[in-house]
Amino acid sequence: MKVLKLEEITALLVSGALYDKTNDLVGGRLPLTSAEKMNIKIYDYAKQNNYQLDLSNHSRGGITASVALQRANREGLIGIPIRQSRFFGTATHVQDYADQLAKVNKYTYTVNNEDGTTSQQDSQALLAVHYTDFVGRTPLLGLRSKYIVGGNKPTGGVEDKWFLYSHSSYFGKVPEEYLKDEEGYNIDQNGNRVSKAVENPYLEDFDEKWDPKGIKDNPSLPILIKPNKN
Repeated sequence: MKVLKLEEITALLVSGALYDKTNDLVGGRLPLTSAEKMNIKIYDYAKQNNYQLDLSNHSRGGITASVALQRANREGLIGIPIRQSRFFGTATHVQDYADQLAKVNKYTYTVNNEDGTTSQQDSQALLAVHYTDFVGRTPLLGLRSKYIVGGNKPTGGVEDKWFLYSHSSYFGKVPEEYLKDEEGYNIDQNGNRVSKAVENPYLEDFDEKWDPKGIKDNPSLPILIKPNKN
């Protein structure tokens, strides 16, 4: 049995990422990965069975979603029922994805308003990317292009800290001050119940990287990316 060395594994990962990025840029015209093929099957199943999709994509997974959508649309699978597609530190350029949703996929659905009326809602693309995220945006000015990494505009976080690792630091909600389990009991970092409250290390990480302006402020949440009008 051959044992791969670390540098060989790294080379495989980098070459795979470059291939995926290239396929994203050329509209999904290259042979698909297994993950991209599976995404298309899910899209087709959802449409055929009247399901709606809310998607969350991180890092390279955003490319998978983008390539799959472009290929599916090109092959005639239009109106894929995507309500929202959320991207966190993604390697795909979300403005292009938003344009694909609006101008090619063209899915709309009916929503019930609070006043009893109904209205039509378009698919939405949402993005969260930290200023220092090396995949979603990269702090290196010369490499800040959608043709190299995500090339997305930052949506929040501290600036001017090149070596701050933020790629895995997106939070669905503001971390609690102390660690607690689902029943509200104090726990330690191993999940064991304890008598004294233990400070939540994720809150410190959140504050350091996102610099919230208030107790409930969560600048790591994704924001809406509107499609271009032209």
